[in-house]
Amino acid sequence: MSYDLMVFNLAAAPKEHAESTQGYDEQTGWSEDNSYAVRRKAAPGR
Repeated sequence: MSYDLMVFNLAAAPKEHAESTQGYDEQTGWSEDNSYAVRRKAAPGR
């Protein structure tokens, strides 16, 4: 399990929830066509 922490400059932070979640999704998305639901792809050596 992990936790993601985001810190913003208050003057530059997104004002709307949709803006902030869009940026988060772009930063944390897979670059490959993988899924967390596929165990052999999610954990090395499986």
